[in-house]
Amino acid sequence: YKKRGRMIAPLMSGGGQEKALRSGTENLPAIASMAKALRLTLENEEKKVAQQKAIKEKIYNHISKRSKLTVFSKLNDEFAPHILCFAISGVRGETIVHAFENYDIYIST
Repeated sequence: YKKRGRMIAPLMSGGGQEKALRSGTENLPAIASMAKALRLTLENEEKKVAQQKAIKEKIYNHISKRSKLTVFSKLNDEFAPHILCFAISGVRGETIVHAFENYDIYIST
């Protein structure tokens, strides 16, 4: 934001891009790459979300039966389909992370 009529010095000398406040041109290859990446990300999004929900439901049904385990996430649309939040009574998060690593399952606390 710049108040109308207020003069400020350019960050870099050179061309007149960015209303003469900053020299340089837009990085068109990066802009095109980002647009392509966004298109690919959104492609088949419903299928990906359905797959994530199925995996989450399978894990949820398995772990929610454990007595010392508390599951905070629910199986509804109010929770992200790829996140399952749980705690094991009496076990530190770091211990859980390393235990899962032994099975090539990577989680965070």
